[in-house]
Amino acid sequence: MLNLTLILLRHAESVWTHDGKFTGWSDVNLSEVGIEEEKKASERLKEFCIARIFTSVLQRSIMSAEIVCAVTGQSPPVESDWRLNERHYGALEGMSKKEATLQYGDETVRAWRRGYHTHPPPVERTDPRHPCHDSKYVQLTPDQLTSGESPEDVFNRVLLWYNQVLLPLLQQHMPEQQTSEQQTPDSSLTVLVVAHGTPLRMLMKLLEGTPEEEIEQFELPSAVPIVYNIRYNTTQNRTIAGKSILMDPDEFRTRQQQVKAQSNPKA
Repeated sequence: MLNLTLILLRHAESVWTHDGKFTGWSDVNLSEVGIEEEKKASERLKEFCIARIFTSVLQRSIMSAEIVCAVTGQSPPVESDWRLNERHYGALEGMSKKEATLQYGDETVRAWRRGYHTHPPPVERTDPRHPCHDSKYVQLTPDQLTSGESPEDVFNRVLLWYNQVLLPLLQQHMPEQQTSEQQTPDSSLTVLVVAHGTPLRMLMKLLEGTPEEEIEQFELPSAVPIVYNIRYNTTQNRTIAGKSILMDPDEFRTRQQQVKAQSNPKA
């Protein structure tokens, strides 16, 4: 059996989060507040021996992982993968939520933001915001160079990452099968995923089987580690043995309300 400690950490505040803008695949840095926020979150991770870190290819995710390593004094391998990117918000990228509400209307923007199957207005391929103009994505196929994504699209690419990246890593650490007369010792592994709100919510949906309508409403605050303890008998047979949020429950609920308020285009 493999005992996996899987830590999910949404990156801290970025400069566009501070300004209330749709960020998506736009590659902006952490704000000064975000850097301090990430340092505090990293203090909570000192007790874990992290074997591997996964990030998106966006700087706010990579910077957050670097802060974790600096604060904890650990230097595990770090692997960046575009499939852990935030949702691409299409033509909304770089637009403030207030501007979007004025242009498109409150209900429409709300549907674009959280409707599980809903796509934002697409960004044209001639637009500099389209990922075909970014050298980070030269290896992607034309159909992967999205013009705008729904949460369902993000779930599908997170599922690919889980099956093609995480499960093979777990397979490497699974104890070898032995005869019934022999006792097979359990193996342990700690993995940290530093990513963004939408892909992390989709990973939680994948792990827990959360219904679409429930995951649409779940608010994931930045810089709050969520720890899963998962037992794998095989890579296809898992049991969640525990889940904890490394923050006081009342404070976590307050942070969730703050995220909800920030996400409100009328705010």
